[in-house]
Amino acid sequence: MLKVFRDNLKRLAWVLWLVIAVFVLLVFADFNNTRTVANSPDSTAATVAGQAITFGDFQRQYRVVEDRWREIYGQNYTPDLARQLGLPMQAIDGLVSRQILLREAKRMGLESTAGEIRTAILGLDVLKDAQGRFIGYDEYKRLLVANRIEVADFERGIAEQALLEKLSGALAAGAWISDSAVEQAGRLEAETAAIRYLKLNAAGMPETAAASDQELAVYFDAHREDYRLPERRRIGYLSVNSNTVRAELEITPDELREYYQANQAEFTQEEQLRAQHILLFVGPQRTAEQAREQLTAVRERIASGADFATLAGEISEDDATKAQGGDLGFFPRGRMTPQFEAAAFGAAEGELVGPIENQLGPRTGFHLILVNAKRPGGVQPYETVENRIRVTLLNERARTESERRAKDLAERIAKEPAATEEALRAIAARETVPVEILEPAAADDALPGIGRSTPFARAAFAAEVGKLSEPIQIAAGWAIYSVLEIQPPRLPELAEVIEPVRADAQLERQNELARARLTEAKQALAAGKTFEQVAKDLGVELATSAAFRQDGAITGLGLARDVAAAALALETGSVGGPTAVADGLVLFEVTERTHFDPVAFAANREQTRERLRNERVDSLLQSVIEQRKRELEVTYSREFLANFGQDGQLPGT
Repeated sequence: MLKVFRDNLKRLAWVLWLVIAVFVLLVFADFNNTRTVANSPDSTAATVAGQAITFGDFQRQYRVVEDRWREIYGQNYTPDLARQLGLPMQAIDGLVSRQILLREAKRMGLESTAGEIRTAILGLDVLKDAQGRFIGYDEYKRLLVANRIEVADFERGIAEQALLEKLSGALAAGAWISDSAVEQAGRLEAETAAIRYLKLNAAGMPETAAASDQELAVYFDAHREDYRLPERRRIGYLSVNSNTVRAELEITPDELREYYQANQAEFTQEEQLRAQHILLFVGPQRTAEQAREQLTAVRERIASGADFATLAGEISEDDATKAQGGDLGFFPRGRMTPQFEAAAFGAAEGELVGPIENQLGPRTGFHLILVNAKRPGGVQPYETVENRIRVTLLNERARTESERRAKDLAERIAKEPAATEEALRAIAARETVPVEILEPAAADDALPGIGRSTPFARAAFAAEVGKLSEPIQIAAGWAIYSVLEIQPPRLPELAEVIEPVRADAQLERQNELARARLTEAKQALAAGKTFEQVAKDLGVELATSAAFRQDGAITGLGLARDVAAAALALETGSVGGPTAVADGLVLFEVTERTHFDPVAFAANREQTRERLRNERVDSLLQSVIEQRKRELEVTYSREFLANFGQDGQLPGT
């Protein structure tokens, strides 16, 4: 159902894709499979210049980002891959970028008119009937209500999307691409090669005798600039730890009861159920009767013992849930369409119902539904939520109290000198607060207990020596820091970097050995040996690549630009190398070669120009985002960072 929108988005640059279409992509999607967090959907995950981004906003954006990567990786998409990709950070950073670009568009005087919003809505395929006509205002409202979307919210989202596209258009209008740049890009795209190759990993070569002190000194002198030390700072800070403060606080039984009585809505649980489903659409490939008959046959297989989840993965046409066996998670009334909801909530726990006919936007579908579990609605008993209330109140008071104590401390010590470790420790002893002295670190280093590229780190690496800072929030609470020492950039002495020098010198020797062996192999090829024979002699696998360009990845080697350049300078059948790659050397033979065709290029010149213009717009948008992030106050809630294990590191800053 989202395919129409996704196909349109494929034309957009990555940055713009990430920050628009949140409302449109998700209007008819079920949010239950979105990664959930413990916070209320209305609580704040981040702010941009004081404007809140809620956890609800984040969960919707997370679903968009997750669906994007599911499309890219297909069956290879896993929760572990999601963690490696950092999807929560991509989602929240996309929302931050969205707010920044909306502000930028308004700053430029751009706006969306009522006519443009109307045209955009009327143009949405998902709001058209089988004849391509708008479904009508009443049906339009019904669809939004069925998906718990306010009409005003939806239309505001459409307006914001139009505004972002106007911003992109304004930037594109000023992105001039010369004919020479177009031809250069055309050549880069047209010139391709494929190779088969042998690779020797330098680390796999036999280790040579340890380098002598004199040899190390010679190597160091030749490469000394490689070991230049950046500016380093020694920083100390006084801290007010929120956990310590929380341990000192008490919440009385009366306060717990009072909070419970005053916040009944927070503890009111809607009736919910968890279900799996198998969905088949009616279309050119099958009639309604055929869909019903097919699901009836599937139901009989399930009744005979077949696994519902396995069948859902094989035949369901709901791309969002089939990989999870059709699991929809828990959902309340009002989340699904009326037909689906009536069937699911009318069934008993464990019951299989269907086929159920359902209208999903402009498309008709049939479902089999398996009801897995039910949760009754109503206000949760006080005893069930008592500890949750205690934790909530303790966390709120600990945050408030630790900030108050940090500000009081800052006022008391504001005029005291703190240029040395001894002075800072004396203040800490007198004020009975913890003090941490960090080892000298560079601006890009991760500071212990603080993280990398945090507001603390950025401020400390811009501060003068010996001045106590204002309180600044860190993962553990609040800190007041002082820069104790600034070590300027310098070239080190050998003794300071002896171990990395020793390792690098050894690796250079192993690279030389690998180069010598591949040079001998190249000579053997010239004398008549085959690549297969040479590979066997070296005890390595003969690998092959797909076609690649100068700026593209090579199968098994990644971005190996020197190999690509060498291969593109040769013709089919030529042998190249040994050529260095990141972890060794490569000897290769060119197996395929394509060249720039001026005639073919002339037919695609303007498409190439448009692609370059889109890339330029993407770069401009990213520059705007990065610049405004530095100028605007962008904050991320501690709850958000804690939910996703960021340990004080802020995404995208």
